[in-house]
Amino acid sequence: MFPTCVKTFLTLAAIGWMIVGDDAQAQPPQASSPASSRGRRGPIATDGPNPANDADRAAGRLIDSLFEPLPPADALPQAASRVLGVSTSEATRGEPWSGRLARTPHPAEGRPPYVIIDYYGGIKRYVEPTTQIDLEPYVGRTVTVRRDTGETLLASQLLLPRLEPTPARAGVSLAQHQSGGEGGAELLPIPADQSEPMMIVPEGTEPVYLDEGIDFGVPRSHAGGANCFDPCGYGARPMVYVRAQYLAWWLDGMEIPPLVIADEVDDTFQNAEVIYGSDKILEEGRNGARVVVGYWLDDYGQWAVEGDYSGLEVLREQFVAGALDGQIPAVSIGRPFINVFDADLDGDDTIDLPRGPAVEEVDTTNLDGSVTVDVDSEFQTAGVRFRHGLCCSSACGDDCDACGVGVGCGTPVGLWGLWGPKVGVRRIDALLGVRWAQLDEGLVVTENLAVRQTAPATTFLLTDQFHTSNEFVGPEFGVVWEWEHRRWSVELLSKLAIGNTRQRVDVNGVTLRDRGQPTQSTADGGLLALPSNIGTYTRDQFGVMPELGVTVGYLLTERLRFSVGYTFIYWSNVVRPGGQIDPILDVTQVPAFEAPTVPGSGPAVVPRFVFQETGLWAQGIDIGFDYRW
Repeated sequence: MFPTCVKTFLTLAAIGWMIVGDDAQAQPPQASSPASSRGRRGPIATDGPNPANDADRAAGRLIDSLFEPLPPADALPQAASRVLGVSTSEATRGEPWSGRLARTPHPAEGRPPYVIIDYYGGIKRYVEPTTQIDLEPYVGRTVTVRRDTGETLLASQLLLPRLEPTPARAGVSLAQHQSGGEGGAELLPIPADQSEPMMIVPEGTEPVYLDEGIDFGVPRSHAGGANCFDPCGYGARPMVYVRAQYLAWWLDGMEIPPLVIADEVDDTFQNAEVIYGSDKILEEGRNGARVVVGYWLDDYGQWAVEGDYSGLEVLREQFVAGALDGQIPAVSIGRPFINVFDADLDGDDTIDLPRGPAVEEVDTTNLDGSVTVDVDSEFQTAGVRFRHGLCCSSACGDDCDACGVGVGCGTPVGLWGLWGPKVGVRRIDALLGVRWAQLDEGLVVTENLAVRQTAPATTFLLTDQFHTSNEFVGPEFGVVWEWEHRRWSVELLSKLAIGNTRQRVDVNGVTLRDRGQPTQSTADGGLLALPSNIGTYTRDQFGVMPELGVTVGYLLTERLRFSVGYTFIYWSNVVRPGGQIDPILDVTQVPAFEAPTVPGSGPAVVPRFVFQETGLWAQGIDIGFDYRW
């Protein structure tokens, strides 16, 4: 299944690339000599029955881009702008660029007090300081514009260099660049980084803080890339991130007692074998989905609010034995139980059903019928939490300048340090929130019987129902460790939720006799669900829910990441239907037996209900995509 999914994704992505990518448009054919065409294939008439077309070239570019050191630019902003018929935000047009900070030459005209100038002293942007950022110490230094929103910027939109004692730079202004500095020496501005294209604002543009275009955010730079910036500073994390994943999970199977037996020799069940039960069920894999949505509350990636939901499909299982077909079966079918009292079933003062292991006949020489067992299970969980950046550190390697060193994650030694590998960016975040989880399961046994010796046949429809529900709510805390380098990323997750599990068990049984006949009657109780244990039972139990996860990601574009991961969850103290079944019976309660009360046997107390709880684990593979902007 997975290779097919990959092929489908690549095909759809190639078509989308051709539609929204500027470079996917068809190019006019170029004149060339036969010699210049030698050794290559082109869109020429003699290229056979399948000449290269736009889709072929777009697919080729897409596949090539997957193996580049850095991801290609994201085409979504331009595509959305075309569909909506509006312009894209100026903030997305171009990579971060650099210039020199100086004082404005005409502060009396109401202009902002600072400007960014280019190599020739020309004004590129006006800059307003903020209450948190004092720009005066950075006058004369090279700054980088991380988010360009027009002619006038805020100080928070700049990536500022680290301060060092440089008294000679104090007092630098634009006037000094134009007429010479102190002592008659001309102080030339530091040139902008020519490896990063500068965005040119048309003449006459009015100062703005935000334009009216669609804002998809500034693409992230990648540690180790040519346009490297401090990955632990301003704008290093996206504003909004969404993760959608397909889940291929397994849950711990449910233990059940023997429910159906078969005897291939005769209907005495002396040679019976268990054909359903006495083992775990619901062990098949389950499909599901997970969605994670987060929003960073500040520009430095310190605080975020995050939510997630994970749900698995309802897993159903059915087992059928016997048949209500009027035929004598070759294999006798029955339901086992344990009888606690000697019983006289026909009232002739003889013991027909001694105490001990016993069998209720389903499809034998005496009864014609079938038994069906239906089981279902559903699991889902969700959480809301705050995410706080504890530390961030980068070590970009030899191919990156001015990446910054971050704070607090330790100093790498050799290829690996205390908190991770030497190259790339390492982050550690703390999580604090609330976790909710729910497990709903059911087990229903249905018998459809007819007595062969009676005319018309006496019929019985027996039903035993056992349903359980577990709902967990409690605080959750954890840690996330992240590593990113170029297009690759690794995420390790560890969480623990501690809270209350609300347990509920519903037991019900009913017997319908002579259905559709004038003598039709209904009685409480089936076989395993009888008046002594029928009811609804609830209680609250302390529970813990740890979760571990690892995710490996690969950037397809600057914003889109493909990821594969593994998740393990454990939930203590849950109730499941199989554990609530008591096979020890007082047969005088079974409506189908019509057994008189045995003198001296006392009131019926079995089967009895007692909460039986166990632990539950869930684990599986997660495959999906992250989109960040």
